[in-house]
This record gives sequence, structure tokens and C-alpha cells, in this order.
Amino acid sequence: MIFCGFYSCEDSEKTDTTNPSVVITYPFTLSVVSEIVQITCAATDNDSLKKVTLWINGIETNVVDSIAPYVLPWNTISYPDSSSHSITITAHDMSGNIAMSSPIQVLVDNRTAFPNPVNISSITYTESEMIIKINQSIDNDFKGYLYLYSEIENGEKYLLSDTNFVQKDTILTLTNFNPSVPRWYWVKVVDIHDLSTVGDGYYVLDINPEPVKLNPIKYEDNSFTISWNSSSESDFSSYAVFESQYPDMKDSILVYDSIDRLDTSFTHNSLENNVYKYYQIMVKDYWQLFSLSNIKIGSSWTRFFKSYGDQNFDYGRSVLQAENEDYIMLGYNSALGNSANNISLKRVNVEGDLIWEQDMNFSQTDKAYDLIRCTDGSYLMVGQRTSSSDGSSDVSLIKTNSFGILEWDFEYGDEQDDIGYSVHQTFDGGFIICGSTVSPNTGFNYVYLLKVNSNGLEEWSESYGGEGDDYGNSVLQDLDGGYIVAGVSRSSGDPNGNGFLMKTDTDGNKIWSKSYGGNSAEIIYDVNSTSDGGFILTGHTNSYGNGANDAYLIKVNSNGETEWSQTFGASGTDYGRSGSQTVDGGYLITGYSDSFGDGGFDAWWIKVDPNGNLERDKTYGESGDNRVFSGHQTSDGGYIMIGYTKPETQNNPDILLIKTDSQGRVFD
Repeated sequence: MIFCGFYSCEDSEKTDTTNPSVVITYPFTLSVVSEIVQITCAATDNDSLKKVTLWINGIETNVVDSIAPYVLPWNTISYPDSSSHSITITAHDMSGNIAMSSPIQVLVDNRTAFPNPVNISSITYTESEMIIKINQSIDNDFKGYLYLYSEIENGEKYLLSDTNFVQKDTILTLTNFNPSVPRWYWVKVVDIHDLSTVGDGYYVLDINPEPVKLNPIKYEDNSFTISWNSSSESDFSSYAVFESQYPDMKDSILVYDSIDRLDTSFTHNSLENNVYKYYQIMVKDYWQLFSLSNIKIGSSWTRFFKSYGDQNFDYGRSVLQAENEDYIMLGYNSALGNSANNISLKRVNVEGDLIWEQDMNFSQTDKAYDLIRCTDGSYLMVGQRTSSSDGSSDVSLIKTNSFGILEWDFEYGDEQDDIGYSVHQTFDGGFIICGSTVSPNTGFNYVYLLKVNSNGLEEWSESYGGEGDDYGNSVLQDLDGGYIVAGVSRSSGDPNGNGFLMKTDTDGNKIWSKSYGGNSAEIIYDVNSTSDGGFILTGHTNSYGNGANDAYLIKVNSNGETEWSQTFGASGTDYGRSGSQTVDGGYLITGYSDSFGDGGFDAWWIKVDPNGNLERDKTYGESGDNRVFSGHQTSDGGYIMIGYTKPETQNNPDILLIKTDSQGRVFD
């Protein structure tokens, strides 16, 4: 039998129904929390507590603590910044009694909770490794670095390396990389709360190598010397030299390559004469990125723009090519300007370098205007000198041997002024001269035609003119033995002057005469035969064209009848001084212009087709006065011109000699 004393058995097993108590001690109501906030509470019970549980916004979480002091961590990262939330804690005792704290309101704000961003300070690479350097994290709750990459700036980022947990380790070395492929790199820094921040992107794309500069190409001894500055690229790989026939490097071919960074020149041998080639250098780096240099032209043409003179006034008037392709230049010089002149004969080689020169003086004033090479290899010049008998001007005819040594000279004329402008060797070995002579009856200049034998002895002379000044500027012998004279006439009805062409028989008797021009002034300076038996006339016109004077080209048949005419020029003064047929059937004009070029008068080269249509033209000379009076095609297909140059910085003119290629180019 069981004895229970004064109490029954029901009383000894009575249930605990007293609720525990719980109060939140941290955070305080209306406070701002961030990251993982440690929520604390004070909880008591009449017996013992089993646990405390965290409630957020009325919803129970799985955050529980069963050991005092009670701390409940709440991760706020997933909540929006500036959002308000209620916190409640429930306390549970061993008997199942539950108490709930009074709720508090807090504001979540994690804007300053994330780690400070870490940026890449530099990325460098060699052929074997890439080194990424970053700034060190300054956060006390640092956990680690993660390196990320992407092919595009805003694309998905991929992990480049495992987490680096060493805060001071700020260098990552890669051996598998290709900087020629564009790539973005970042550093992601993570703190102990697993909050993370990605720094600024760092873009890596190996740029093409800096182009090398190709120097002007030198031509000597049938070879081009091609040179360039050395590459400064640390990852240099190679040079390649390409050659093309075209300025845009179309259809280029490789002519040289090198893997030596200091190898910066190449001699290209066995070149053809009178050609142009274009060159360009490709420089490559280790990654096979490349760049192309500037394009330079290499010319195996002989070209030059040269002047000859000293302190005197030096003028060039006529040039011809010698049998060995040298050039013979005729001109005159003076220490006093337009008086006290000496005749100057010079020989230069194909490069324009002086071989010899001869100065000749026969009177107080000597000038020479035209030069021919005789059939015996000697040279003949015509011009003017002061008469030894009466002080007037006489025609001057001078013959030298092939070295410019005087063989004989003559003067022709009477007490009136007589000038010779042009000379031509005749079929009988003698010479025909044209120019001007003052008529003793009228006082006007007449066209003067003078025939001498091979020794310079006069055979006959004739003059042609009227009430106005007429000048014969150019003469040649026609196929039938008669003579063709071109010039200007002011006695034929137009006081301004018209160009004319006159045909005589072998004795100087006029057969016909033709006039060319309009109401203003025209002058013909040069006449030459054409392959069809006609003639090409060159001069200038003020009646036609675009400006004050335009170059004037007239094609006539064997009877002097105009087949076509063309003018060339613009608003300025443009003169054609010589003209001739070229090997392609077209025509060359040389002269000078102030409509084109660099200011002042510039030497002028014009090439036209067989119908007189402009193909191309060039001007030569910088500021100052640059003129040419004579020119013709050379044996290599280029052109030679002579005149004078007087730069602005120079007081006196010098003889100017210009040698071009077939396109009229002197400079690249």
C-alpha cells in the first residue's frame, strides 16, 4: 500500500504554467542596422529556459539560442536599404511556456557595409607571363580577393583564379594569356560577412606596334637604298619590306624581311632604269599584330632641279642633250644686270653635275638665245653683240668644238640694230638664222632671215615687215628645202600683234604667210616640225583663254592652215615659250606661269595629247621668280628645261636646269 501523507498524488505532479519573460536589449528601437546585426535579449523563467527564437516582421526565423547570454545574429544583407523591420524574440521554457518580447522597429541600411572596392593598378606582360597588380584592401573585415575576367565590359564575369586570402598579396601572375584578344579584368574583394565589391574594370588589348618611319629612298648604281628607324617595341618580332608598282601598294610583293630589330636598311639591287617602285615596311610583334609604315616612292629616273651661278646675273636660254646623254646649256651672265654680258656654255652630266664651262666675250654686251648641235659634233650659238664698227647691235654667230672651245665667230648687220634669235642647220651643212633688223627707212623692226655657209660666211639675207614691229623668233628648214619662220607681226593690220608663220623658198623669197590671233596680242616663240609634215606653234595669247595671257598651242598643216588650237592658263599671266612633239605623238609645252604654283612666276611644264588636250601639267619653284625658256624630251623619255631662278632670298638670278621623268615629276 502506498502512503501519500497529507497530499494526494495529483498535487505532487502539478504542471508549470508560468510564462517566461523576455526583453530585447539590443538594438534599440528605431536604430539603423547593417550587415549581420547581433540581437541580444534578457530572458528569465521560474524554472529554466529552453531557448529563445528570433522573429522578423512577424515571421519566425531559424535563428535560435539556448545558452545565456542570448545572442541572435540577423543577416540584413538581403533586405533593401532604408527599409523598416520589426524584431521580436520568443522565449521558451522547459514546460513549453512561451513568452514574446515587445517588438522594436529598426531601419536596415547596408550602403556602407560592403567592402571598399579594390582596383587593378597595372597589368604588364612579356612574351611568357602577365602580371596583374592590384591595390591592397583597407578593410578590417577582409576575407579574400577574387580575380575575374570577361570578353566584354558589361558581359558575364568568369573566375580567373582561386580566392586569395592573403590581404597583402596583391600580385597575380598568369602564364596562359593572349593580349591580342580583348579582355576586361576585375578584382572582387570579399569580407568575412561574405559581402563583396567588384572594383573598376581594366581593359587589356595589345595595340599594334608603333609604325616605323620609312626614309626617302636613294637611288645609286642601279640600286635602291631603303632605310627606316628601328622599332621601339619590346615584343618586336620582325620587319618585312614590300614593293609595288602602284602608289596604294596594290599587288605588293615581299622583297626583304628580318627578325633583327636593329637591321633597318636594305639595298635592292639590279633595278631597271626609268621606273618607279613603291615601298612600305611592315613591323610585327610577338603576338603577330602588325602596323604599316608610310609609303615611299623609289625612282630610278634621273631627276633634278639645279641652279648654276655666282654673284652675277645668270640666265639660261637653250639646252640640248649631247650624244652621251650629258646636257649642254647655253646662257649669258653679267655682273651689272642687263649689260656687260658674257656668253656662258656649260656641260653637265646626266645628274646635272658640272663637267666644264666656257665663258665667251666678244663685245661690251654679248647675249646668246639659241643653241644647236651640228652634224660634226660641234656647237653653234646665235644671239647678239655690240657691233665692233658702229656700236649698234649685230647678230652674233659662234661655233665651238665639242668641248666648248671657240672655232670661229661672226657678226652680221649694218648700222641699225640686228638680233638673231634662232638658228637651224640646213641640208647643205650651212645655217639659217632668223631674228629682227631695224629698217633704215621706217625705223620699225623687220623679220630678219640670214643664210650662211658651214664656215659662217653670209650667202644671203632678207627682211620682211611694214608699218609696225615684226620679229622672227624661230626658224627651221622645211622638207622641200625652203624655210619656216615663226614670230610676231604688228604690221599686218593688228597693232597689238598677231602670231605668224611664214614659208620661203631656199633663197628666202616669201611663198606664203599665215596670221594667228584675235583682237589682242599674240606672240609665237617657237615652231617645230610634226610627224605628219605639219608644224606645232607655241606662244601666248591675250585674245583667247582665261586671263591676261595664256599659253597658246597651234597645230597647223604643211601650208600653215590651223588644224586645232588650245590655250592653257588661268587668271594670271601664263606663257608658253617652247613646244615640240613627243614620242607618243602628243606635245610638250614649257614656259612659266603665275596662275599656278607657289607664288610669283613658276617654271611650267605642260603635256598634251595629239589633239592638244591637256594630259597633265607641273609647276616648279618656290616663292620668287622661276622661268624656263626652252625644253624638250630626253632620250630616257623624260624632259629637260632651262631658264632662270631668282628666289626671294636672292638678289641675282641663277641659271635653272630642270630634269623630270616622263610624267613631269622632279620630286616624289
